[in-house]
Amino acid sequence: MAIYATWDYYTQKYYGSAVAQASWDYMSNRAGVFLDAISDRRIAAVIEAGEDDDLIDKIRQAACAVVEELYKVESAGGVVSSERVGQYSITYAEAETRTSQQDRMARAARLHLHDTDLLYRGVE
Repeated sequence: MAIYATWDYYTQKYYGSAVAQASWDYMSNRAGVFLDAISDRRIAAVIEAGEDDDLIDKIRQAACAVVEELYKVESAGGVVSSERVGQYSITYAEAETRTSQQDRMARAARLHLHDTDLLYRGVE
């Protein structure tokens, strides 16, 4: 299981409130699997080593951001494509492609991991 941030971390350090606690473990595990995939498991290696507290904190922040992106899409029934306030109206995008969902999650992760080498895709 690849849960990189706990519910307590999310609420007390990330100061998140968008995700329901009942959904946390499921969403956090999915976010962890995604982070492992985009980092070629470099993130898992950092967590397992447990040596760089600053980097581990960035990973936890990224995990929380990815969880929030996942939760937004799943709790709303899809991505909101338009919303009007007067005589309230909301329109959902027909079906967000898997690619666009992954792009949103990757952007959320990069916000916290941009200055690390964890997302580097080149030759080492």
